[in-house]
Amino acid sequence: MDGRQAALASLADRHRLWLESGGEHGEQLVQGQADLTSLDLSGLDLRRAALPDAELAYADCRGTDFSGADLTGANLADTDLSRADFTGANLTDANLTGADLDGALRRARKIIAAGGYPAAEGEHAAGCELPITVVPCGVDPNRFRPL
Repeated sequence: MDGRQAALASLADRHRLWLESGGEHGEQLVQGQADLTSLDLSGLDLRRAALPDAELAYADCRGTDFSGADLTGANLADTDLSRADFTGANLTDANLTGADLDGALRRARKIIAAGGYPAAEGEHAAGCELPITVVPCGVDPNRFRPL
C-alpha cells in the first residue's frame, strides 16, 4: 500500500469511528481540495464526509457510501462510481465527465439538473428515466427549493 492509500485508510478509519460513536470518538473526514486521484475508496463509509473541491479522478469508488457528503466542486471525472450511494450528497459543480454511474443514479429519489442537457446526460448514463427536476438557466441555485 503506497503512502497516500495508507493515509486515506487511516482517515477513513477515524471517520468510521466518528460515525459509529455519534461524534464521541474519532474524527469527521474533512479534507478540502484532497488529492485522492486514482486511489481505492471502494466500499468505504464516507457518509457526511466533507470533501469540497476534492480530486477524485480515476478513483475506484465502487459501492462507496457518500450519503450526506459534501462533494461540492469535486472532480469525479473517469471515476468508477458504480453502486455508490449519493443520498443527500451535495454534488454542486462536481465534474462527473466519463464517470461510471451504473446503479448510482438508478436509486435516486430526486435529481436536480441545471438545464436540459445535464438532465438528458444523466438519463443516458443511467439507461432509464430518472426523477429529474430541471432548473432553468438564471435561477439562483442557492435559493431554489424543489417542491
